[in-house]
This record gives sequence, structure tokens and C-alpha cells, in this order.
Amino acid sequence: MGYAFINRLWFRVPGIIIEDGGLQQVNSDHDAMLMTELVPGYGEIEVFVEHIVEEPIINSDLEDVDDDYNDQNANNNDADNSDADNSDADNSNDDSWDSVEDDEQPEIMGAGVLHSDYESEVLYSDGQGLTESDGNNAEVEANADVESSAGVYGRRPRVESRRPAFPIFRPVARAKDIRFELGMLFTSTKQFKEAIIEYAVEGGWGIRFVKNDKVRVRAICQEGCKFIAFLAKLPRELTFQLKTLQLEHSCSRCFKNPKMTTKFLAKKLVGRVKDQPDIKLRSIQKKVRKKYVTHISQSKAYRAKAKAMDILESSHIEQYNMLWDYCEELRRFNPGSTVLMKVQSFNEGEMEAEDGLVQCFETAFPTQEHRSCCRHIYNNLKRRHSGILIKELFWRAAQATYIQEFEKVISELKEVDVGAHKWLEGLPLKTWTRSKFTGNAKSDALLNNMCECFNSKIIEAREKPIISLVEDIRLYLMRKFQYNREGILKIQFELCPKIRKKIFKLKQGSYKWEVAWAGEL
Repeated sequence: MGYAFINRLWFRVPGIIIEDGGLQQVNSDHDAMLMTELVPGYGEIEVFVEHIVEEPIINSDLEDVDDDYNDQNANNNDADNSDADNSDADNSNDDSWDSVEDDEQPEIMGAGVLHSDYESEVLYSDGQGLTESDGNNAEVEANADVESSAGVYGRRPRVESRRPAFPIFRPVARAKDIRFELGMLFTSTKQFKEAIIEYAVEGGWGIRFVKNDKVRVRAICQEGCKFIAFLAKLPRELTFQLKTLQLEHSCSRCFKNPKMTTKFLAKKLVGRVKDQPDIKLRSIQKKVRKKYVTHISQSKAYRAKAKAMDILESSHIEQYNMLWDYCEELRRFNPGSTVLMKVQSFNEGEMEAEDGLVQCFETAFPTQEHRSCCRHIYNNLKRRHSGILIKELFWRAAQATYIQEFEKVISELKEVDVGAHKWLEGLPLKTWTRSKFTGNAKSDALLNNMCECFNSKIIEAREKPIISLVEDIRLYLMRKFQYNREGILKIQFELCPKIRKKIFKLKQGSYKWEVAWAGEL
């Protein structure tokens, strides 16, 4: 990069401006690898260097040539030039100050990045400087000083010692694995506060923030407790460091933790509410008490569940906005497939009742045959007209395969109960009796068992956002079709097993049939 002695090195994350925290310091090999990984995606990356102001370096090899040349001239000169010869000899002896040995060279692009040699600001806590007292409280030492003197014969200043590398906080999956160390570095005050909240809730500590601004955060525990953690921004860089840390607690467990807020609890409940939307508030209270040994009110459980639902609803909206992209992906990865999506808006309340839903389907699919479940029809019928005979006549009418048989049964029902007959006449006959089916639909099912079975398979997927729902259904059908393909390969007959069973039963009853000669065709 053109700089030999580097104190610190930063790079700007592409797509994020410096004011929004896009400046990232290179503290370790991990940060350097992250910087290199970002380059291919953006073509270039901005790098910022803080380096020592260097003095011109005189090439000692060239001076040695000059000395040799001067020595040769000195042998030819008279005694009057002896003073000049002595002067040249003195300069030759002084050349060593500019020929710095390898072991004296300040470190470059390695430790220089990890251990910068600038001086940190001294932060004060409670009016006193941070000092080491009892082994628990300790001071984060400032960076080592750089020699200010020029040294003998104006030698370039050397770095005697450098700031030790401090640990960097890394988020963990489980709160019990959170560890704090004196001098630990954080990317922001938000990251520090989130870690403290997780630590407080997991341990049952009543920690609160008494100092909380953009550059400093101080966390203390209950009154009389020794715990304290103080975070402050480092000068001239977007990094925050733990300046004071005392992890010892002298308080008891807090069963009404102030950090168990509605917002915190809502984030923890998102997965549970997604899988179990009808979870009871009392169940939430029990789970919080069991996991965190903390008591929450029923109203807080209600607010947390409502916020968790809001978080899920936002994901629903995001996936609805991605539907067109989802259709394009299906076409791209499934050549030959037909993917259609029709957008139609409905007024509020149009699809609330069952009648409105039926009307919606009749409007959207006018040429398709619609049927009703006979079990649901009879359940509504028996509320007004109950009786075993009415039930028997209803099912005979529904199962009648030709019109004459249906009219005969429905006449018997009219003689038994005129009201039941009148109620059934109010229903479209083509939706519930086989005698009125058109035959376009290759099924004579009177019940919606197929719909109920399918509904039971997607009962968990129904609560998911739209794309997740459609993907679950697509995967279920794909596996179902493949299972049926593998099963049919085992059949060595032209007819399916169930049809063969029906034919076998008909053959069993055919021995009573009589054959009559009808003549030659």
C-alpha cells in the first residue's frame, strides 16, 4: 500500500456509509479475511490507514560507494587535505544510525494492525480513575507510549511496546454461554446492552442501566450489589470497550426481573407462537417461570404474544410481496410447468361466512361443478327435523343414481315430514344427490373426506406465511405422487386393486344370473 509502518487499518463495508457504522477496523486475521471476501462482490473496497510519518531513508549502500571513492582520492591528495579525509572517515562511522537492523525495524502489517500504539483516553468512574484494587476491579491500561526523544544522533523513534490485543465479543446462541472480560471490545452500545440483558435474564439478576447514551453505558445491579460494567467508546474509532468490570454479585435472585420486558419476551415467543398460534396465556407464564425462574403477569404475557404476532404478520406481508418472484422461480426451475397467479381484491366481510365463500367460488370458477358435503347437510337438517326415518330417507335420496329412484324416495320423505321435504327442496339438487350429477367430475363422492384428509395434512402449514404455505403443500404433493408411482409399479394388472375388489364382488353375485338367447347379431 506504500506505507511501511502502520498503526491501524480500517475498511469501509460496501453499501454502508461511515455515519451508519460502515467503518470496520482490522483487528485480526478474521477481519482481514472478511475484507477480502467482500471485494469480489463489489469489485473494490475502501481502505483507511493510520501510519507513522516517516523520514527519508538514505541508502547506506550508496554511501559506502562514496566512502570508497573518497578513500581512493585521499591517497592522492597532499597533507593539506588530511582534515577532509578525517571528516569523511567520521561520516563513514556515523552511517550506522541510518542502517537500521532487521530486529530494530518497527513491526509492519501484522502486529501493527492488531496492537496499535496510540494513547487511549483515560476514563473515570465515580470521580476516580480506573485503578486495580482487589483483583476483581482492574484498569484497562492505556496504550504504551512511544519514545518522544529522537535518540542518539537523531535516530528514528522506536516503538518500545504496543497495546495488547483485547478480546472481541462474539454473539452466542445460548445466553448461559455469554462471557465478559475486562477490555472486551464491542461494535456498538446496542450489542453490549443486548448481551447484558440476556445475561441478566438468564442469571436472574436485577441489572439496570444508570448511564446510557451514545458513547457510554454503565450497568449496575440491585442496591448494595458489587456488580458493575462500564462501556465507553474508544477515541478516533467506532469501537466500544469494557473499561470497568466487576462480575461478583452480592445480591439475591430477582424473581420479578426488570429486564424481562415485553419486547424481550416477544422475541423469544416468535417461534412458539408460529408453531402454536392459539397458545394460552397461562401456558406462556408457566414456560417463562420454568425457563427463567421469573414471574410475569398475565397482561405482560398478552402483550408479548401480541407483539410476537405482529412480528409474524410482517413476515406475511413480506412474502406476499415476493409472490411474483416465487412464480418466476418455479417456472425457471421446473421447465414445462404451468404457473398462474390471479390477483383479485375482496371487500371486507365477503369471505367471512360460508355462503360468501361459496358465492366467491361460483364467481371465480363458473364453469366448474360444485358439490356439498352430505354429512354437513344432514347435520343442519336434523337440527330442525330429527328422526331415524328421516335420516334413512335422506341418505337413500342422496345415493340414488337415477332420477326416478330419487323422486320416489323424496315423495316418501314428503309424506313423513313436509317441513324436511321443503327444506331439502331449497338446496340445489345438483350439489348433493348423485341422480343430478353431470358426470363431468369423475367422482361420485358425497362426502368431503378427501378435503378433510388434505386439510389435516396442512394443518401446521396453514399458519405459515403464504410462500411457506405453498412450498409445504408443493412438497407434500410431490412426495405423495412419487409414493403412488412407486406403489403402482408393484401392480401387475391393468386395473387398480380397489376396482379389482369391486369386480370380484360382482362376479361372486353373478352365479344367480340367468342367460337368455337374444339371437344372432
